Order: sequence, then structure tokens, then C-alpha cells
Amino acid sequence: MTAAETGAPSSGAAPASGSPELPDYLTLKAQVEEFLDLTLDARILSERCRDYRDGKQLTEAQVKELKRRKQAPVVNNRIKTKHNGLLGLMSAAKADPKAFPRNQEQDSAAAEACTDGLRYVAQQQHLNSTFMAVDDNFFCEGYGAVHICVEQSPKGEMEVTVDHIPWDRIFY
Repeated sequence: MTAAETGAPSSGAAPASGSPELPDYLTLKAQVEEFLDLTLDARILSERCRDYRDGKQLTEAQVKELKRRKQAPVVNNRIKTKHNGLLGLMSAAKADPKAFPRNQEQDSAAAEACTDGLRYVAQQQHLNSTFMAVDDNFFCEGYGAVHICVEQSPKGEMEVTVDHIPWDRIFY
């Protein structure tokens, strides 16, 4: 493989600007394809778990056989009940963000300012609903993620954003 195919810098040194060279398209594509190949079984299982949670627990052959027998394809979905119970526990256990001072006397004002900042971000970004979406993915598919970023708002101010990444869009 050449340096261009692997995404490695051709000279072996970082560019003059001091920042590392980013991998090229072919390297990133190969990494994503390898990830998709290696996690195929896990993703199929995750999709089946979501189907079970959503009440789609019977195969087409089973539904066809039940209809042939003139029986209703009824499923008593205990999985959804358990899943919703876990989400309820997480909702009840949510905590208000708080920063604690390292040194009680000297740092208490800084800790209060930090707490105010954390609460502002939590309110602005609707963290409770974002975290509940991640919890839903975690309890059903097995993993979940958020993207935390600092972006410039249209007013020119720096804002913290927290975005939920759906389980089937995560790459690691």
C-alpha cells in the first residue's frame, strides 16, 4: 500500500502547521466498511431487539401459520413493559447538575458559577430528553451516544450543543 492509500503522511512527519494530516477518503471508507463487516452480527441482533421491543416478535411464517389456523397473531409484549420500566427508573434518577469546589473557602464562588453554566446548558439543550433517547438506545440496542460540541451561534456567541446520535449511526 502506498502512503496515499493508508492515509499516512508521505514524509512520515506532521505538516509544517503543527496539526496532524487528516486521513484521506479511501482510508476512512475502508475503516467504515471494516467496521460494518465486523459488527454485522451485532447490528442484526440490535435490530431484532428493537423489533421485539416494538412488538414484532413473530416471523412471517409464524403469522401465516396462525392465520391458516384462524388464530389471531397476538403477542403479550413483556419486553416493552420491562424496557419502559427501565426508562422510568432512569427518568426518576435524573440529577440536577452541580459543581463542587475543590477547596471549600477559596473555590465556592467558582463552583457556583460553574453550576450555573452547567444548568444553563442542560436547560438550553434539553439534556433530559436527549439522555432519555440515549437510554432508550442503550437498553434496547446495547449502546448509545451523544455528540458534545462548542459552536458559534448566529449572534457570535459560543454555545455548547449536545446532539443524540442514533445507535445505527455510531462508528467506533
